Amino acid sequence: MGTNRHRLLGLVLAIALAGCGSPGRPVAVPTFPASALPDLRTRARSLTPQALGEETPGLADELERDGFAAGTERTFSARTGELRYVEARVLRFDSPNGAAAYVAWIRGHPDLLLGTASHEKPLTLEGSPSVFRHGPSGCCSKDTTLHLAVWQRGDTALSLLVGGPDDGREILSRLAEELDALATGSREASPSP
Repeated sequence: MGTNRHRLLGLVLAIALAGCGSPGRPVAVPTFPASALPDLRTRARSLTPQALGEETPGLADELERDGFAAGTERTFSARTGELRYVEARVLRFDSPNGAAAYVAWIRGHPDLLLGTASHEKPLTLEGSPSVFRHGPSGCCSKDTTLHLAVWQRGDTALSLLVGGPDDGREILSRLAEELDALATGSREASPSP
């Protein structure tokens, strides 16, 4: 009877450890700090392929193929003012190739994330983050200009979405530098959500 209990306990432990990124250790992913935009409402969450797939068709399958390990997101929002919305994501993959494949997928499908999108001049950060822009179409009074930047740092894919001002590139550039510094470890990370 004691042997069966030990086998059962061993099986339960093995199943529990199999769910982690590395045996016994979850994958650490930094979260963009709330202090980046202290005047806006904010929330942070951990990301899963299923949650991201609910937002963007085909993305869950792409993340599975690319070896998605873990991710975090911090959003900022305001009801008034020029800057209305910011979304900073940090996604870790099993390898740099996985992060590169994910970034390539986003670069090939910006319309799935923004609606009608145009390709803009890349940001002047290492890795030349791609930038896409969606302009208001006039059909909806709440439609706003959106700028999306996406790039890779090793096994990490970074994306930053800024909604609000028509020329949000300056804000996008500043926040992208902060997000990039967080991902490269040159800025202290906030605790994960």
